[in-house]
Amino acid sequence: MAINRKEYFEEHLNYEIWMLNETYKLLDLPTTEISNPVVGNALIESFCCHARILIEFFDKERGADHYTTVPYKRSDKYKKLNRKINNQISHVVDEGRSDETEAKIGSADRKALIDLLGVDVATFKQNLRPPHDQWRKLADVISSSSPSVATIPTPIAPYGASSSPSAGTVVVSYGGPGLTTNAPNIVITTNPALMPKK
Repeated sequence: MAINRKEYFEEHLNYEIWMLNETYKLLDLPTTEISNPVVGNALIESFCCHARILIEFFDKERGADHYTTVPYKRSDKYKKLNRKINNQISHVVDEGRSDETEAKIGSADRKALIDLLGVDVATFKQNLRPPHDQWRKLADVISSSSPSVATIPTPIAPYGASSSPSAGTVVVSYGGPGLTTNAPNIVITTNPALMPKK
């Protein structure tokens, strides 16, 4: 079955960028306390999977090159980070897996990935060839220093969260940009009693 390039570009590529942005924002709120380790691990794994998909899109000739006027200039800039994602997230292999904090995908790694991918997505968008340049515009990758990344301390409380949000809570729906779902929401609460002590 031949790939529908327009659908891939407008729907799937946009989804990957959207999920990369949203998981980055949830993980890197400056004082986020994720009270459930499953939710924390799921956010890290999701961020890494979407980053890896975009890295593959840029590093494989059948990816970005199909859409641009000039071939994507490949380099080793993702090599170390991609190996870390592969070892810690994508592959269950003996070599490379570690319980050591510095070997895991941390905040500095996520910051490096978001900034590297942001440059590649922006360059990609500037070099689109017809008819791809006329299709629905791709989202931008946020910057790690962007003001759109919230700075309010917000513990994530998946247990016992109210299904009817009130002042001090934000409901994060999932399903993709512009999509609705009947699935449950994650509620981020800004209740001062739940915030980490300094």
